[in-house]
Amino acid sequence: MLVCPSCGTQNALGRVFCSQCGGKLDLTAMTSEAVADSVRPSWFKRHYKKFIVLVVLVLLGLVGLALWPNTEPVGKAGKPVTGRRVQSDIKMLERVPKGRVMKRTFTEEGINGYFEFVAKRSLKAAVTVDVQEGWCLVRVVRNMGKLDLKFYEVDVRLSYDLKCSARGGRLLVKGATMGHMPLFPPFKTIVVKDVYKRVSVLKEWKPLTS
Repeated sequence: MLVCPSCGTQNALGRVFCSQCGGKLDLTAMTSEAVADSVRPSWFKRHYKKFIVLVVLVLLGLVGLALWPNTEPVGKAGKPVTGRRVQSDIKMLERVPKGRVMKRTFTEEGINGYFEFVAKRSLKAAVTVDVQEGWCLVRVVRNMGKLDLKFYEVDVRLSYDLKCSARGGRLLVKGATMGHMPLFPPFKTIVVKDVYKRVSVLKEWKPLTS
């Protein structure tokens, strides 16, 4: 700043005459420190790169928390005997001639036993269900492998939660999440197709999807 010798008004650098009284300013009083202050960039210009990096790290952290997998099984824990019973009933349905109808009721415990003790190796994922009145929750946990961080290894997992309702003998997916993050089309469709692809490798599943 330049101080007017006549009225004492502070004037911005670059002015020749005082903005208050119009008197001529003494440019010889302008110090090198004053010049440096005038040309110094703003705080944001000096630190904007750090600010951008910080924002990116915060966003990555929020996404990481949102995608953090739900690995706890849902519903009643199954048993090997209940799982084999479900497998037997499904095979029985497979032998029903066309045009005939046979009904079988599968319990939550039986379905979870089937997925855990009969079909887990074929699915290459942990699948559990929680059956409620009029809807059910299907949880799929995929093991993506290990991440070597030199000091220790981390199991990388993905979890999908599908909220389904029964309609016409089929399950209709009403909502889907990956970890704790809700999924919307087209991501919801991708997840549903991935889950169906995994389940459809089971030969016992064919009569339930045809």
